Order: sequence, then structure tokens, then C-alpha cells
Amino acid sequence: MTIIKYIKFVVIIVIVTIVFSCSKNEAGNSEYDPSLPISLTDFFPIQGGMATRMVIEGANFGTDISQIKVFFNQKEASILNVKNSIIYLLVPKLPGNDCIVTVKVGNQEARFTRNFQYIRCFC
Repeated sequence: MTIIKYIKFVVIIVIVTIVFSCSKNEAGNSEYDPSLPISLTDFFPIQGGMATRMVIEGANFGTDISQIKVFFNQKEASILNVKNSIIYLLVPKLPGNDCIVTVKVGNQEARFTRNFQYIRCFC
């Protein structure tokens, strides 16, 4: 079981490294445009516990971490890094078993239709 978790962790780190290693001249680094809606595409992993590293994909997030908040039910997550189309974060402690994932950028808010499954003991 631990080898599977290790492989998942390595895959997530590799994906995030590839995403964030692209040059700054890409369209993915553009700033948040309040005249356009934010959109959510996907998040992974779909389950995990406290401090699980998660990636959210979408559009129009911008690059200013101070303008972005991600909630699991009512608990705010710690955002590690952001690009206009990717948010990299840590899952908060004990947000509930079946979590609605909500992203707020500026005055806009969007939520996923699929829920994140919180696992109390992710060992």
C-alpha cells in the first residue's frame, strides 16, 4: 500500500514540476481578468487526507496568490503556487468527509460538481 502512495506522490510532483517549469511568456501566466468568468476543469487526486498535495485545473485564476482562495466545505486550503490555469495546494485538516471544492478569485466564485473525498487517516 505504501508503494502505491509513493508512486502517486511522485506522479503529482512530476506533473506539477512540468507545469510550473514552463517559460513566463506563455499564455498560462496571464493575469486574472475580472471581466471574464473563472472556470474549473478538474482536480486531482480525488481523495486524500490532511496536507495532501492537490492540483486544480481551470482558467482565469491569474498569478496573484493573495487574490485566490480555495475551500473544502468551509475550510480554507493553503495555496502553494498558482498559474493562470493551475492551482497547487494542500488539503486542510478535517474539512468533512465529502467536500465541496470551491475556488474564489477576486469577487468571483466557482465550485466543482464532483466532491473531494476526505480520508481521516491517510497513512
